[in-house]
Amino acid sequence: MPLFDNTPFVGASGRQLNWKIECDVLSWEDWECLASMAVTMMPPFSVVRGVPSGGIPFAVALRSFCTPDTGVGLVADDVWTTGGSVARFQREWADSMIGEPLELLTVVAFNRSGESLPPGAYSVLSVNRMVMP
Repeated sequence: MPLFDNTPFVGASGRQLNWKIECDVLSWEDWECLASMAVTMMPPFSVVRGVPSGGIPFAVALRSFCTPDTGVGLVADDVWTTGGSVARFQREWADSMIGEPLELLTVVAFNRSGESLPPGAYSVLSVNRMVMP
């Protein structure tokens, strides 16, 4: 199975998409490398959680970079298309916080939206346009 699949599918947003980034093919070493790339572009964070289910491997790889007492929580996901999954997950996390709230940031391995991410969101790689034979 290739990382980039030129097969139409329905994304988490319910939109019909013409190609897919198949993150299930990424190895543990790939996720570790993506995590080490991500931390060079974001502020320190104390805790990280992954958007189920695609963001879980990325979150696990990012855990080794947690810095205590930063007051920042990090939401990790594999692919950003519309940002809907991340927004829902952030709301759920914020609603469940007890005590001092965390500032929530987002990191994704791939941004396929073709647009810049909103403030507080970071992508390791942007795939804005893809031409496949």
